[in-house]
Amino acid sequence: IAELAMKFDKNRPELMMECAFDAASPYLGSPSPNPCVGAAAFDKDGCLIHAAAHTIYGQAHGEAKLLEHCRKHDLIDKIYTLAITLEPCAHHGKTPSCAQAILCTSIPNILIGIPDPNPIAKGGADFLKKNGRNIIDNIGTARASHQMLDFIVKQREKRPLVIIKIAINEDGNMIPPTGQKTFSSEESLILSHRLRKRVDSIITGSGTIISDNPSFTVRHVNDFEHKQRRLVIMDRRQRLQDTELTHYSAQHNFIVARENDIQSALCKLGENGCNSVLIEAGPTLSSTIFVENLWDIAVFFKNETGSKTRILAGRNPQKPLLKGLDPFNLNDFLASEPNVTHVRAENINDPADTLRHISTLCV
Repeated sequence: IAELAMKFDKNRPELMMECAFDAASPYLGSPSPNPCVGAAAFDKDGCLIHAAAHTIYGQAHGEAKLLEHCRKHDLIDKIYTLAITLEPCAHHGKTPSCAQAILCTSIPNILIGIPDPNPIAKGGADFLKKNGRNIIDNIGTARASHQMLDFIVKQREKRPLVIIKIAINEDGNMIPPTGQKTFSSEESLILSHRLRKRVDSIITGSGTIISDNPSFTVRHVNDFEHKQRRLVIMDRRQRLQDTELTHYSAQHNFIVARENDIQSALCKLGENGCNSVLIEAGPTLSSTIFVENLWDIAVFFKNETGSKTRILAGRNPQKPLLKGLDPFNLNDFLASEPNVTHVRAENINDPADTLRHISTLCV
């Protein structure tokens, strides 16, 4: 916190909000189906007092956790500005209203990243404004939207955010050489596992299970210990035995389902509270995802001759809700790993270029 305090200026709300984003970053995806909201408190001189984030579903939200800490350490009356990445909730759900908790303090200034897309919880900003608090909203909207994109999509479209991961060679072919499961570099595996860590569910095909026997667990980085994901296996031809499905629940802690129709599978994941899904599949299922335009974000692991694996990320230009996220920043969407050396994805600046990369696939 002392290091972060060096960069803050009381006249720069954007820098204050950056501290709230940084507080949330290590836990993105952890409190799903809730968003990971970060909060940071500052004194009258603009110095950082404390920062916190919502880390586990059902426990205190970021701003509530921050206020509790400050009250416990007799710092609550020193807070002059509170920065929150998402509008504080105005209803009593799993936890009490955060807007009401803020009103019970004397904090005069509230900075907000983006409005709450949840129609049940929104209204905290207006509530605080009507009760005399100074509200400054839309601070750092791009990073807030990236951090909470899956929550936004789920609330507005009642479906999970669909991320498709594609590993290809220099010719655009998805089929690895004989005897290999992948041609991605060892270094890029870390980013692949960060993707798994971030999402609530994974969809694969029976062909991938039969040919590769993947575990789909999070390795290379530390997973959220409390999080249980769903694994959906598309098996229209019933090629898998029931014992192969129960293996994933018994050995790898997945909630497993076998499905025949991909659109139905996505719908059921949304109904079961999943904000996001990662497609890890072979050419057939991947082609279906593209042809039926079911994807939101594409991540390419491109094995280029004479170099390391190149990683690119881009959004679907045909999805209106994603407009304004250019370039789509995968690095802001993924949970940060402070103690892990990892590669960063190249963000595709023009969404149309994402389609160009897809068109080169030999699937």
